[in-house]
Amino acid sequence: MIHLFIRWVQISLIAVFLVIAAGGIVRMTGAGMGCPDWPKCFGQYIPPTDISQLPPDYKEIYKVQGKEIADFSPIKTWIEYINRLLGALLGLFLLIVTGLSLTLFKRDKMLFLISLFILLLTAFQAWLGALVVASNLAPVRITTHMIVALLIAALVLLLLSRAKRIAGIPQLSFNITHFKYLIGGALLLTLFQVALGTQVREEIDHIAMDVLDRKLWMNELSLIFYVHRSFSIIILGLNAFIIYQISRQIPFLDHLPSQMVAIALFFSIISGVSLNYLGFPALAQPIHLLAGSLLFIAQFAMFLQAKMIKI
Repeated sequence: MIHLFIRWVQISLIAVFLVIAAGGIVRMTGAGMGCPDWPKCFGQYIPPTDISQLPPDYKEIYKVQGKEIADFSPIKTWIEYINRLLGALLGLFLLIVTGLSLTLFKRDKMLFLISLFILLLTAFQAWLGALVVASNLAPVRITTHMIVALLIAALVLLLLSRAKRIAGIPQLSFNITHFKYLIGGALLLTLFQVALGTQVREEIDHIAMDVLDRKLWMNELSLIFYVHRSFSIIILGLNAFIIYQISRQIPFLDHLPSQMVAIALFFSIISGVSLNYLGFPALAQPIHLLAGSLLFIAQFAMFLQAKMIKI
């Protein structure tokens, strides 16, 4: 049963990444209000594909915070709807994981408790998503929504690591004095950087309403953008040091988390430079978001492998 449990936890972890990726695409396309109500979409469980399927006064009917919504776009509506479906699918997978953890309760109670907490946190995330829609994409709630998504991914990874240990599956580990604290600090810095990036994205959304030329957006950004950009140098240096320290015990090519961190840093830098110097290309935005998410998850995988604190 433990191996079946591990398989479903792995499926859930993949689903978390898909949900984060879908969220990035929603942000890239500006489809966040593609469905102005929740949990339905334009009052339907299966959203419309053509404006003829909506009443003439749909903008008034589905207005948010007293403001009429934008013109109906079937593409944006379905992008947001698919994002919601992936979230619902993740919830279903986590429900299965929680059910399977009950069968392992006598073997390890923490598997059930962690599974249940993840499930409840995912339910909170769904509720928060409804608030984001109801608030017309309020910045603070969007940032919180992103941070919670990363915490869910980290907890699923924690659950996977514990289940593998209980199943007796060998896992790489390293033992460097106080290294766990260093990686923990890197995790917090990455969360802070992601939060800054989300705030920058919110500024861009507002700027885009008044300035159509993407190349001019840079001139309108506040100090937050420059702090976010400069802070990336600290993130790069710290993670390079962490990879170097681990490579002294485990070769880089044999350590998947180190490789993931390197890949995440590469794509984060490339996409960040593109956003900065190429007029904010749309494709670079979800890549930048996914790279930051991958960096956090890879760092957390390193944190779990450090021997200093038993989890």
